[in-house]
Amino acid sequence: MSDRGVIEQRGNGRGQFRGRPYDIACLVLGGIVCIAPWLFGYHHDVTAAAASWIAGSFIVVAAAIALTSYTRLFREVNVVLGALTAFAPWLLRFEHNVPAAVALGALGGLVAFIAAAELLFWPETDSGL
Repeated sequence: MSDRGVIEQRGNGRGQFRGRPYDIACLVLGGIVCIAPWLFGYHHDVTAAAASWIAGSFIVVAAAIALTSYTRLFREVNVVLGALTAFAPWLLRFEHNVPAAVALGALGGLVAFIAAAELLFWPETDSGL
């Protein structure tokens, strides 16, 4: 079988890697959310640190699944996770911890923005399930 046949079996070649930079960006940002307690010095606040670890882990997992299986569902999940991460300081009542609130607000907002931009600029025709 020729290389052309392999490309045709995988997809049309042109749209095969659409959206991947966005997924990689969400993956990296999720990793930064995980290590943010040490980067921004709020590792002593148990609630803020736990929120960072949990949210970052979920963002990394959802971005990795979206990166490998190319499904729209996990990109939508990343929009929701990013928004929840951005509002976590107020939802979990640690808004008084300014470094944690700023870090989670900015990083969560970036994840939500990037995942939403990916959904808007690279819409898929299938449901992805």
